[in-house]
Amino acid sequence: MRIPTLTEVNISKAVIGEYEEKVAELQIDIDELRKHLDQLEAQQKRYRRVIRKERKLISIARRLPPELLALIFSFWVDGDISYKLAVPMRVCKTWYYAVVSCCAQLWSYVKLDGHTRREWWNSALGSPTVPMPSTAPVMGYLRACTTYSRKTPLTIYVNLGELAQSLGAGPYDPNEVNVMRCLKMLVGKNGEHLPRWRSLSLHAGARVNLDQDLLQIFHQEVPNLVFLHLQNFTESAFPQFKSLPSLLQYSRGGRSRSCDIDAIPEGDRGNINSLQTFITAQEWTETDYHLCQAFQNITSLSIINPRRQHMHCGSTTRLYLPHLVRFYLEGPFDRVFLSKLHLPKLSSIIICANDEGMDPLDDVFLAKIELPDCSYVVWRNNQGDLMEWELRQRISCLFEYFKALRRLDLEPWVEPIVSPEDIREIMGDTGAWIGREKPMLITYCKEMMYLLNPPDGS
Repeated sequence: MRIPTLTEVNISKAVIGEYEEKVAELQIDIDELRKHLDQLEAQQKRYRRVIRKERKLISIARRLPPELLALIFSFWVDGDISYKLAVPMRVCKTWYYAVVSCCAQLWSYVKLDGHTRREWWNSALGSPTVPMPSTAPVMGYLRACTTYSRKTPLTIYVNLGELAQSLGAGPYDPNEVNVMRCLKMLVGKNGEHLPRWRSLSLHAGARVNLDQDLLQIFHQEVPNLVFLHLQNFTESAFPQFKSLPSLLQYSRGGRSRSCDIDAIPEGDRGNINSLQTFITAQEWTETDYHLCQAFQNITSLSIINPRRQHMHCGSTTRLYLPHLVRFYLEGPFDRVFLSKLHLPKLSSIIICANDEGMDPLDDVFLAKIELPDCSYVVWRNNQGDLMEWELRQRISCLFEYFKALRRLDLEPWVEPIVSPEDIREIMGDTGAWIGREKPMLITYCKEMMYLLNPPDGS
């Protein structure tokens, strides 16, 4: 390897120095360009922010009228869960205005249970980590519902047990100031909100021993209440309403031996002529019997027995319901009890197996109720455990029992076993076509309806 001479070394040093100066000059230019590039990129971001702002201003969401936004929100809010409306309220002023000004119908669904406090707090603040006060979320929710619903009738669901526990009142001591404050907000000052109560579903809640003093707040005149449902109340504590002049439907359910029926004022039962529907989902009691006797104008009666054992009634005297046109029966019932029903104007009966698979159809047959005008029968044995010969036998009995039957609704599983042609043959074999108006409508489900005419020569 050759060793450079002194002249060559000096020349190389001169070249290195020259190019180092050029590199430094280029670096200065690069720094200037980068600084200018940063300025251009910052300006570009400012322009983009302006573009996004202007695009939002002219977007279709901004141009939608509040009424249309309210309609869109109605598809997002799940039925009776009005506390979700706190989410769109936080988006922008336009959405806030739409929620508070055009969603009165959505705000009219008031739901108080174990989720209300947390859900409203999280939706309103958007941060579940913020410490949550005890009653402020529920009070704020009720204030929003009663204010933004304006004059719209209120549909109210209250689970007292869950509400009490969520407010920290404890499972056996719900008669606390917090619960009472919420109920007073729902009633309003001097009962100002009571005329707007249209539907009330009141649940005692499981494992909660309610104090009668707490329920005294419901001892009010509710002039426009149409639907009332009570559940899980006991003899020691139950709500008593002062007056229910507009009541159309009353239902009760939950534990047996309850006194839910006492929610209807004893002295006013004979004067409440508006009641049309009575539903019970627990053991039939003497009180139920006397209630039906008092409300002679009821047109619909539903009795549900969720257990496997037959439901008995202590009273075996005749129960006369002259205006009843619809009778819903679910679960097993004592034939002696059913035989005492006198329903001269009944036009439709729904006979359903309960969740335990107990079908009351045979109980109806054994009771031999006189139903001269019953033309519409629905039979729903949804367990699907009957053999073909059992199905044919029961369908044959249906036509023999219901002389005026014009329409028969069956569950879908029946159709593959007993076809419409088989039903027409059954009617021919039992003489069901004789003296019966034609044609006959058979329905297996909404999409499977058949009109049957008698065979030739019948």
